[in-house]
Amino acid sequence: FNLFLNTQVIPFLFSYQGHSQALGIFEARESGKKQLYNFDLEEYELFFNAKDSVREIVTWEQLYEAMENPGTWVYTNEDKFRQILFMGFLIDSVYEIQQRGMNQISGEFLNPWTREESLISNYLIKSGDKENESIINGDSAKVSVSQKMGFHSPFFRKLFPGQMVNFINIETKDEYGPQAIIPLKKIQNKNQFAAEVKLEYKGWSDFADSEVVLVMSVENESEVLFYNVFPMEWNREEIDWKTITFNEHFSTDFPQTAKLRIYIWNKGQERLAIKSMEIIVSGY
Repeated sequence: FNLFLNTQVIPFLFSYQGHSQALGIFEARESGKKQLYNFDLEEYELFFNAKDSVREIVTWEQLYEAMENPGTWVYTNEDKFRQILFMGFLIDSVYEIQQRGMNQISGEFLNPWTREESLISNYLIKSGDKENESIINGDSAKVSVSQKMGFHSPFFRKLFPGQMVNFINIETKDEYGPQAIIPLKKIQNKNQFAAEVKLEYKGWSDFADSEVVLVMSVENESEVLFYNVFPMEWNREEIDWKTITFNEHFSTDFPQTAKLRIYIWNKGQERLAIKSMEIIVSGY
């Protein structure tokens, strides 16, 4: 067995490490001018073995700030990659990294005939080099902005051929869904504006209107200036997707730096799917 490990596994094990593959691609294509981020991966070797510092993304706001910089690199898992595609961020390129961590070695991986089937895909993403017009659309007077979320990215069909998935799941372990964050500086009249959210969703089990809610909040750094929740519900008699529209009017003079956040709060630890979410914020 030791001979098998020394000749068939150990010499190739490092090549299956996700962090080494990600760093190899990133460092071969960048000369220290761009930043690499880790998003929701417990691959600490990424931080220790990188030539330059790697930053951690913990919140969706940090992801927005990172993706706003052209040429940013983000290394993440498949779940978060699908959410990034759903959110509509502009992407320049994607590298699929099939990997197996040192703490994930199994009999299936040790067997050369089944090794490829045991690999787990992570993704190294490079952000696009211009503002994503599908995320933020504002007229010349900056009267309104819109954000449309759904699977419109060409990378999905390329990386997941034959899959008809066009939604993201919010699982029982997920307290919150992905956040839409809109800076109010994009709205000309920040003390008189309205937000409309059109949401298409379905539940995988029944849940009451107090267990899953849509949240709209206006925050300025750590200060919450406005907060409201809109109940969602699902019962087993509903078969198709449900479309519901939420509206909120704002009449407060918010600071220039304030941001509107819209997200789903899974209070009851339910399972549901989000097919699309379209947001329109208009000044008046």
